[in-house]
Amino acid sequence: MLDLRIKKHRPLLVSVGIFITIFCACLYFISLSNTNFKQNQRLLLSGMARSQAAEIERNLSLSLTSTQILAHQISIDYEKVNHFESYAQTIMQSFEGISSIQLAPEGIIRYIYPLQGNESALGLDILNHPKYGEAAQLAIAERRMIVIGPVKLVQGDIAVISRTPIFTKKSNGNEQFWGFASALIMLTPLLEKTGIHQLEEEGYTIQIQRRHTDSKQTFDFYQSPTELDKNAAVEADITLPTGAWTLTLSHNITSVLHTRTLNMLFVALLLSSICSFSLYNILIRPIRLQKEVNAKTLELKELAFKDPLTGLPNRRFLNDHFPNIIKEIVANKSLGAFIYFDLDNFKSINDTIGHDVGDQMLASIADRLERNKDHDDIVLRLGGDEFAIIVPSLVSHEELKRKAEAILHNTQQSLSIRHRDFKQSTSLGITLIPDHGTQVLELMQYADVALYEAKRRGKNQYVIFDDSMHKQSVDTHNEEMALARALERDELVLHFQPQFDLSLNK
Repeated sequence: MLDLRIKKHRPLLVSVGIFITIFCACLYFISLSNTNFKQNQRLLLSGMARSQAAEIERNLSLSLTSTQILAHQISIDYEKVNHFESYAQTIMQSFEGISSIQLAPEGIIRYIYPLQGNESALGLDILNHPKYGEAAQLAIAERRMIVIGPVKLVQGDIAVISRTPIFTKKSNGNEQFWGFASALIMLTPLLEKTGIHQLEEEGYTIQIQRRHTDSKQTFDFYQSPTELDKNAAVEADITLPTGAWTLTLSHNITSVLHTRTLNMLFVALLLSSICSFSLYNILIRPIRLQKEVNAKTLELKELAFKDPLTGLPNRRFLNDHFPNIIKEIVANKSLGAFIYFDLDNFKSINDTIGHDVGDQMLASIADRLERNKDHDDIVLRLGGDEFAIIVPSLVSHEELKRKAEAILHNTQQSLSIRHRDFKQSTSLGITLIPDHGTQVLELMQYADVALYEAKRRGKNQYVIFDDSMHKQSVDTHNEEMALARALERDELVLHFQPQFDLSLNK
């Protein structure tokens, strides 16, 4: 039974297996594809970060050299301080992001360009300033430029201060500290020039931070409005004369990856469904053909066992199924019956009125018998006007008599065919199972004998077979056979015997 179920559902099981296999393979491919996509995106992001860091580094380095240029000019001829504004204006026009330029002879700011808005810085003693003094002393000691910041200004901007010490030569050839050349470099316009905002408009997030070389503390001085995705971020160093900044670049590919994955999942489902459905159709085709063959075979079998006029089971059905019914009756030690009957004088209806009317009468009587039979009884048409009813279960002989009387009553009911009323009677011959036999031919033969007896008694009645009818039938048959043989052998002799009526004397 289990093997039969598996065989029945094999196409579906195989198709589901193929669907799962293809879909799992597609999931593996999607995983590899997404991993490769993320790696490529990371490589692309890393290249963009390095390129952006190099651009910031280049622009910032150029701006930082402004103080070195000014310091060089003063160190050659400190009298050029008298032309400070001209030099400062030229430098600011040449370099991006410089907000102001300062000169601090002996460490005290004396010159500022532009002065407007920066008046408060005049007179500031850089060397003794608690915030800038230490860095200034270091710049003098190491004779190099220092970069202070980035620092957040009061107005909200971010800036760096480039400060270069200036040394002049004395008459004896020795150098002495003259002062500082300083520049305030605004980072916002400088970063705009590098195209950082264009990247942000394209969905990239940028963060720039400075890490203190001693304390290792970090200061984030630039952050894009969108949140940085640290899981998909790459870093690039911005190298400056006094240290390094770190540029962190990320691009939120989650939505892109989500859309990409959904599209590939849809394709995977579609591909898996098409393949499994196609395979299912290929595998199910023989089963469907077999079902069609079985259905047609069953239909032909039903047609073979069914009377085309009345729709009742026919003689072939009787020969095929009646033996099994008899065996079941015998096995259950129960009582059954076989009722055989035909319509009285039906031949005259066919001969006088027509076969089409006769066929309608047969169909109507068959329908009436089928509708009024008991549930387990089987009504058959054996051919012509011959019918039979198999009764597989009887409680008593009285029940059989009731059934027989019901058949007579139902058959006698008036029939209206083509606006004409007909009344038909029938005669029944009945045999009992197993009392009168357990073989089909035997039961049919005895039922036919009982039917003949019913017609002999005047028709429109039922007769239950008994052994005396069989003996009488045998005797009649023997007499008929003896007469037939006598005729063949010319054994009959004709004698003349006159008859007289004594009362009339004739």
